[in-house]
Amino acid sequence: MTTATTLPTALLASPTVPVAALMAASDFDNNVTAWGVLPNSDAIASTMASYEKQSSWVNTQPMYYAPLGAPLVAMNVSPGCNNFVGVGPGEVPSEVPMPSEVNLNGSSDNPLIIYSSLEVYELWQVSEDSPTSYSACWGGAAPLASFTGVFNGTFGMSASGISYAATIISENDVKSGAIRHAIAVELPYCDGYVAPAVRGDCANTGDPAGAPAEGQWFRFAPGTTCGSACNNPFADLVFQAISTYGMVVTDNTGGSCAALVMEQPSDWAAQGYAGEDPITAALDGAPVYSVVAGLPWGDLQAISPVLGGG
Repeated sequence: MTTATTLPTALLASPTVPVAALMAASDFDNNVTAWGVLPNSDAIASTMASYEKQSSWVNTQPMYYAPLGAPLVAMNVSPGCNNFVGVGPGEVPSEVPMPSEVNLNGSSDNPLIIYSSLEVYELWQVSEDSPTSYSACWGGAAPLASFTGVFNGTFGMSASGISYAATIISENDVKSGAIRHAIAVELPYCDGYVAPAVRGDCANTGDPAGAPAEGQWFRFAPGTTCGSACNNPFADLVFQAISTYGMVVTDNTGGSCAALVMEQPSDWAAQGYAGEDPITAALDGAPVYSVVAGLPWGDLQAISPVLGGG
């Protein structure tokens, strides 16, 4: 795990720094090239490769920076959902900063990530009740400087407890020229959960043999080359990130597609930045599904993470 450091005030205050770079204690910015390969890697990685080649996609999530002084809105628990609001570790405060430009994606999950210079909030099935009041069905909060990237107990947005802020492909990642953390992947089938996941929601009916667990970490085998697929800038960024930092299973999609997780491209303009957003620019006019599906998924390895000071 990266040694915690005190970040300069200028870095903390900047909305253009990748949020993962603000997590000095994150378990998801380790170099994984020397981690051990699991004995059953061939079976697990083969199944993972089949998901990615046949049904690869990208799920997008809204993520917004809340500057100092952003208005606070009430955060309520949606009817019929378990309480996640309070003052304990992992709980979301009853009021959270909410930038005025927030645009929910309208999906069945309706996820939302908000981060400030000090904290991150991850919310699931969000709805706007009024300009000053929001509701969600589940969520979690954590202080950025000491956050490992895994929510404690039952908190957080993902079924595994793994933070999306720590693992999402963000606009600022792409703008910086490198994704310097593990990338989240969601699977149509999975089998149980392993660390760093602290829970799971795998319903493995119909899973092929060797279905990965939530929390399973992968990398491209050392020495793998990307070939012509990485002529696309976005593909090259993803390939380099998975080769160096890996890819970790965060959720079950409940559908037929495997999906990497990236920031909602429309966030860029909504937050007042001019020009084409970095993710769309890096895709260079290619459909995102073809870009992702073209990566050398047959060279994946299932690896054993070394966390907590490793």
